[in-house]
Amino acid sequence: MLEVNPSSKRESGNIDHTSESVDIWAVQLGLRFSEKPIAVALEQARGPWVFILSKYEHLVIFPIHPSTPPMTERASGRLAQRMIQ
Repeated sequence: MLEVNPSSKRESGNIDHTSESVDIWAVQLGLRFSEKPIAVALEQARGPWVFILSKYEHLVIFPIHPSTPPMTERASGRLAQRMIQ
């Protein structure tokens, strides 16, 4: 799920679970947003996705432990904005 700002339309899609597909996705995001920081929330405390995505400087990874109670959408958006500013 991609939300550029709280008032924008959300975008969604699927990525194949291959390193090539993830690389293409990450590079395209970097180009689309001029290599500015992009907050990425992952429902993982640690693991392969955190490691794989950490090599992209423009992606700011927010690992979320699966047992953490869900935040409201508006609160999570505000948190992400504060963290990348």
